[in-house]
Parts: sequence; C-alpha cells; structure tokens
Amino acid sequence: MRRAPFVIAGTIAGTAAVLAFPVEATHAVSLGAGASTKGVSGASTPTTSPAGTSASSTTSTSSTTTTAPSSTSKTGPQSATGADQSFRYGQLAVTVTLTNGKISNVSLATVSETDPRSASIDGYALPRLEQQVINADSANIDGVSGATFTSDAFVNSLTSALGKLGFK
Repeated sequence: MRRAPFVIAGTIAGTAAVLAFPVEATHAVSLGAGASTKGVSGASTPTTSPAGTSASSTTSTSSTTTTAPSSTSKTGPQSATGADQSFRYGQLAVTVTLTNGKISNVSLATVSETDPRSASIDGYALPRLEQQVINADSANIDGVSGATFTSDAFVNSLTSALGKLGFK
C-alpha cells in the first residue's frame, strides 16, 4: 500500500509529459500512383544541431533564373526556381527547365543540411529525385525511400517552379 501514491504520481507525471510533448504538423503528400508518404509541410520548421554543435554544410549551384519573354512561343527553353523549402534536416530550392513544353532539366538552386548524415542522404536521394522528374515529365514522382522529408521538400519546390512556368 505504501507504493500506491508513488505509482499514481508517476502515472500522472508520465501522462502529463506525453500530453506536453510537441507534435509536428504533418500531411500526406501523394508522390506517385497510389503512393503516399507523411512529411512536414512546406512551412519552415526549426532545426537544431545535436549536442549543441554547429555542424552545417551548404552546397549551392547556379541560382540564375532565366525565362523566355512572354511574347515568344513556349517552345524555347524556360527556367524557373521554386520557393525555398525548409524541411526537418535543412532547406532546398529547385530549378526546373522546360524545353518544347517538356521538363528537360531539374537541378538544385540551393541546398543546405544540418548534419553530415543528412548531407549523405541528400547526396544519394537528390540525383534520383531529379531523374524521376525527368522520366515522369511531372512533379508526380515516387520519392526516395529513406529520404521522405527531402522528397517532400523537393516536390514542393518543384511544384512551385512549375507553377511559375504555367506547367500542368
């Protein structure tokens, strides 16, 4: 009987801790035919470095955006850079080029990761995402298993860039 107050107090404290735990906003993003994954929304989310370290790596590629004048036909190359997307492990922006109404090139305008493991995952995932977009000729791609947050941010930035170009 002497343990009962401690058990009850521990149960109450544990329940309070679980209820006070912050929950990230998530949404399902359709990435392919019948496939969906959960990830964070395109809103910026705070990121922290493990154990107070400030490990950060940043990789930038050309961020020049060129678009064909609106008075010309839409058969020439047109490029646009999507909105910068923050995700759980960094942020990125995608540049897409359309030629003759088809996606001819997808590249990263900017990418930054918060730790070396994220850089390793992105180094594997991003070329595959770019190739999936070229092959599908749309933003309707499967994503990369193990890189859900990166895949979601990539698709969101890509969709933004394609919207700027009026691509459906």
